[in-house]
Amino acid sequence: MSELDLAVSKLIRRIEAIEERQVETERQTNNIVREAVVTEVFEDGTAIVDAADLKTKRIPWLTLAGAVNDWNPPTVGERVVLLSPSGDPAKAMILPGGYTHDNPQPHSALGESMRKVGETTIKTTGEAHEVIAGKIILKGAITIEGPVEIVGDKVTHNGTNISDDHVHGGVMRGSSDTDGPH
Repeated sequence: MSELDLAVSKLIRRIEAIEERQVETERQTNNIVREAVVTEVFEDGTAIVDAADLKTKRIPWLTLAGAVNDWNPPTVGERVVLLSPSGDPAKAMILPGGYTHDNPQPHSALGESMRKVGETTIKTTGEAHEVIAGKIILKGAITIEGPVEIVGDKVTHNGTNISDDHVHGGVMRGSSDTDGPH
């Protein structure tokens, strides 16, 4: 083989190596940011997503996980963004991906926040927090500073009716005390 043939052969091998690196670079670049759909969610803070021709292994979704800690798992069918800074989907993270026809926005007022889970909504405006739910449970000591207005047909305390229609037994007109409400 002549020196020219050796040089051409060496040049062809270098071109092939450059082409292989270019293909790998394009693959990594295409995997940096991809639109995806959640297909499975796990209790350990990971999920599997399908990004068109790429199905991931279990990868974490991004959330607050420091002194302020948040649990807000994605749901199956939710649109997300698959973020892989290195281009390697095995090292990717899941970001929220926005509203879709199947998962529309729960509210449209600017300057307000609303979170909806099932039939429960929490709306925050510059003036109030509004909670709409079938039942609200508060645990722990509660302090209310300011006026309290209760609108409803029944108020109970430890199972005893203290609404405006409760009655007291043992009532005598005058300065006598009464029995407790019932």
